[in-house]
Amino acid sequence: MTNQHIQTTQHYTVGYNEIDCLGNLKITALAQYMQEIAAQNVAPWGLDTHELIEKGYAWVLARLQMEIQHLPKKGDVFEIMTYPKAKDKYFIYRAFEMYNQQKDLIATAYTHWTVIDLKKRTMIALPDFVKEQMITALEDFKPEKFPKFENITTPLISNTYQVQWYDLDQNMHTNNTIYLKWMVESMPIEVLQQKVLTKLEVMYKAESLWQETLLVDTQPINEYTFNHQIKNQQKDTLLLQAQTTWI
Repeated sequence: MTNQHIQTTQHYTVGYNEIDCLGNLKITALAQYMQEIAAQNVAPWGLDTHELIEKGYAWVLARLQMEIQHLPKKGDVFEIMTYPKAKDKYFIYRAFEMYNQQKDLIATAYTHWTVIDLKKRTMIALPDFVKEQMITALEDFKPEKFPKFENITTPLISNTYQVQWYDLDQNMHTNNTIYLKWMVESMPIEVLQQKVLTKLEVMYKAESLWQETLLVDTQPINEYTFNHQIKNQQKDTLLLQAQTTWI
């Protein structure tokens, strides 16, 4: 159940530059929509990106779980609804629901958001002003245990990317949607041509900055499921671990 006072709903139309070779909405475009509507949702509390940056803080996505029944195609109109669901000391737990024009549920997502201190570049407990403005209506929550990912030692595919200027967001680090793009681009071509992403679980562990070189590894578990990891090549720091399912 959602609280109508803290939910936000927006309608979107899929543009030509947002579809992949199969005509489906790119997962990166969907993630960008989710990022945008999440910012709109917290704006009435004075907690959008600009407000937090002025105070020396920033929202960052720590974990993402998504299940997709159907991806919209070019020209399709769909809606996304989001709402903060619960809280604990460090995280706001945010849910997303996506519907087509017939009001059929086509995708769901569950995310963990936290706050970082921009000067120290570290995660902190939710600041008092966030608690006071936003989360008095939210339930205390103990989340389900997130899947544990195994380190990839013998990748099927290993690609190298350098962080570019347009990969950065206002926090001056690589935006979370860029990692999804690199993961998809590191999939076997026959999977991309013949299958569709239906499930995504991502754990963001550390940030990357301008001109850093990253190593993106992909390893199959079976014909449908793949593990992914992204490391900072210079620092040998693990930035992300993920698992995708393609049907």
